[in-house]
Amino acid sequence: MGYYVKTKKGINLYVEDTGSGKPVLLIHCWPVNHKMFEYQLNVLPLHGFRFIAIDLRGF
Repeated sequence: MGYYVKTKKGINLYVEDTGSGKPVLLIHCWPVNHKMFEYQLNVLPLHGFRFIAIDLRGF
């Protein structure tokens, strides 16, 4: 499930958070977004991990 986190006035970061268990934080690099980790989004929760992906500003 994705949602926005407000960091400062007018600045929101998109966060994709799926599963439960030990968290795995995936941060992309330029010029892609959280969809780069689409395969991991489906597989990591099946193995007992919590998947967290963040879209950085401008993506």
